[in-house]
Parts: sequence; structure tokens; C-alpha cells
Amino acid sequence: MNRIIARVALLLLPALASAAAAGEPFRVGEALLCTVERSSLPGNAGKRILLAGLDSPAPKAVFENHIRAALSRIFDSEEILVLQLVAAVSGSVDTFVVDKTAGRFAHVSAGIFPVEVHAAAETGTCRPVDPEAPFP
Repeated sequence: MNRIIARVALLLLPALASAAAAGEPFRVGEALLCTVERSSLPGNAGKRILLAGLDSPAPKAVFENHIRAALSRIFDSEEILVLQLVAAVSGSVDTFVVDKTAGRFAHVSAGIFPVEVHAAAETGTCRPVDPEAPFP
């Protein structure tokens, strides 16, 4: 398991260390649409995840397959937002780390589903969206 965590960390660190792009500064809104650019899972590049309710006490993730999951706010500062979900049935976890200054994100998923241990890591960019708009 420590090897998996080390591999995931190596994938995530460069994305989190990137500087904000030139131009207008990134601003976190009520909802962010995050697009995967790099993933340890083949075929996941280009997939999107909506992080909504970021100004509320009950944020949620909405995946492209329209599965919704409640998130817990684990850490929140001027620069970083960390959200996590724990699946009620399997105990699997998904953690989202959002760079609030650059609009970059990292997503780590680990657990057992259905009888196989899995771990995945993804990085990409987020943009503010209207939380009431349908999943784009």
C-alpha cells in the first residue's frame, strides 16, 4: 500500500506545484467543473467532475455518469481546498485537492471494488461554472 501512495504522490506533486497561468487570476466559485488531463487509468483523460456547493456546509461531487456523492471539507485555506468522500458500502475513498490560486486539481481514489484493491490518481484543471446549470 505504501508503494501505491508513493506512486500517487509522484503523479500529483508536479500538478500541485504548477504556477497560475498568466492573465486573470483564478477564482473559486460555488461550483467548479474539473477536467482530467492526466490519469493513471487509461481512457480517463478528458473526463469531468463537478464539485458543487463549495460555499455551503454540504459540498458534493457529480461525476460524468451522474453519480452524486456528498463530500467532507477536510482542509480549506486561501490557497488549497481538500474535499473527501467515503463510500458508504465499500469504504473506498476519493480525495480532491484544489489549488485555489491556479485552478489545478488532483484526484486520488482508492479502495476495494468489488473484490479487487484499486488506486488511481488524476490531475487537471478546474473552471468556475453556474451550480444550477445542467452537467455540461
